[in-house]
Amino acid sequence: MRVVLDCRKKVTYLTLIIWGIILWGNTSYSQEKYFKLKGKVKGVDSGLTKIIFWFNDSTNKTTYTTKVNNGQFRMRGKIAHPMRVYLLLNDSLVSNDFFIEPGKQNIFFDATTRENFYQSMKITGSPVNDEFINIYQKLIQPYYDELDKCYDTFYRLNKSFTKERSASVYVEPCKRYELAIRKIDSVKKAFIVKHSTSYVSLWVLYASWAIDNLEFLAEAFNYLDNEVRKSVVGKKLAERIEVQKAFLNERIFPSMIVADSSENKVAIGELIKEKYTLIDFWFSRCGPCIVQFPTIRNLYATYKDAGFDVINISIDKRANRKDWLDAITKHQLNWKQYWDIDGKEAGRFLVDIYPTNFLLNSKGEIIKKNILPEELELFLTNNL
Repeated sequence: MRVVLDCRKKVTYLTLIIWGIILWGNTSYSQEKYFKLKGKVKGVDSGLTKIIFWFNDSTNKTTYTTKVNNGQFRMRGKIAHPMRVYLLLNDSLVSNDFFIEPGKQNIFFDATTRENFYQSMKITGSPVNDEFINIYQKLIQPYYDELDKCYDTFYRLNKSFTKERSASVYVEPCKRYELAIRKIDSVKKAFIVKHSTSYVSLWVLYASWAIDNLEFLAEAFNYLDNEVRKSVVGKKLAERIEVQKAFLNERIFPSMIVADSSENKVAIGELIKEKYTLIDFWFSRCGPCIVQFPTIRNLYATYKDAGFDVINISIDKRANRKDWLDAITKHQLNWKQYWDIDGKEAGRFLVDIYPTNFLLNSKGEIIKKNILPEELELFLTNNL
């Protein structure tokens, strides 16, 4: 899985959901049909099973819950087209992503151990899920495995070299990381071109909006069949792409109004004064956001006099103002701190994964979105 929020370990799509994905609102859709899911669980006789949707289709219902009786459960609901979901058993065991679609499907998993829970899950009755598991994942998994090796390397290096280290130790890992990303994009693109009418292709892109570069996402979306693009998920993804084009590389960072601790308003553009500026969106209870702060603190101390600046923008709610200020003190965030009250400005541009960062040049142009701390250190070493 490719997402580095704190660049210490791979972060799954579930973590993204927990830390930042905001489900979209109500959208009418007239062609819904029933799905029926019959489940069997080894090792759990009773409890609750929840099927959680990535997207809420035409209602606000994102979670279906049913009881497990004698190791079995049944579930029924309406969906417009194949949906990407995951399963939560007794609020403790979480499955990998899978697909359900209109019609009857059966699911089995072994809950006696967590390892078996992931490995044993079998779904029948969903051709879309078969395509996802047997074709797409087999194609893409080797490259995600390579990406995981890069994350492990970064993790080991960061443990070995704390305050004093040469950025040169990241040259090879960063090269391997960028190569893995390019390979992943290449495999995704080839799959989407070949399977343009597939909902797997659509959901691959839907999952990518938070993590892939916008240039790739905008290009790949156009390869999808028109009918797929006009689906509920396709329309929402198209809206997101259009809004987030404001963050394409080399574009001026969009105008956002934020506030200081006294709630004095200021435009972000007025704050861009150094050769390079990192704009980092976060909130006070965001674990992955907090994990990255020691690295940013070291980089800021090293390069602030050479033309590097950091602007943190919290999306904390007004009720959590004290939490925001306390977090600044606790984590020694001695660079510029601003507040997007209730996340209104971030929401306007659909920034809803945290942390999200943007590296800008002195003109306010976007150099890169979601740059890894290791990449940033190498970049600053080479350019300042």
